[in-house]
Amino acid sequence: PDDAGTATNTTGAAPKIFGAVAAAIKEDLLHGPHQVMTAVLALIGGIVLVVDGKKVFDGFLCLALGYVLGVLVMSSVGDMWHLEHNSKLRKFVGWEVGLVAVYGAYKGLNGMNIFAGVLLGFWFTYNLQHVLVGLGAHFLSTTEGYQWVVFLFYTLVAGGFLYLFNGEAHKKLLALICPFMGGILVAS
Repeated sequence: PDDAGTATNTTGAAPKIFGAVAAAIKEDLLHGPHQVMTAVLALIGGIVLVVDGKKVFDGFLCLALGYVLGVLVMSSVGDMWHLEHNSKLRKFVGWEVGLVAVYGAYKGLNGMNIFAGVLLGFWFTYNLQHVLVGLGAHFLSTTEGYQWVVFLFYTLVAGGFLYLFNGEAHKKLLALICPFMGGILVAS
């Protein structure tokens, strides 16, 4: 959409982009031509999550890293060598880097789990901060609050996620969440 704000540097751009993506997904799920295939994939994904959620989580981490790095490299190579968007060389380089990244992430899954835990911790802390500021804890405001308090808040909460994902605690969390998510997908 035109109002997605992708080329601007405003603070409201990210919510607009996520809102546009959510609207497109909702439209496709409700009125798309592939509803049966979506239901079948949800059933299969749900069964897999119920059976072995840890492997799904690890696979998702590896594939996500490979995808992101492949796309970044395709863009960089295309810009550097002035290649067209549909250039076979550009796509080949992107796939090559993506596959190497998937393999590297697979070989270093412990490090990837820690990285995912820290990212999840920062995401959770960011959202918790906004809720708390909205409820009146203005000392946690990024612009008007106390910078050291915000720093300590992020360090403690995101550090807690680092601690959980560094050890075996995240496996317990996954053992609780994955069957629940799998059950929702199977029931849908």
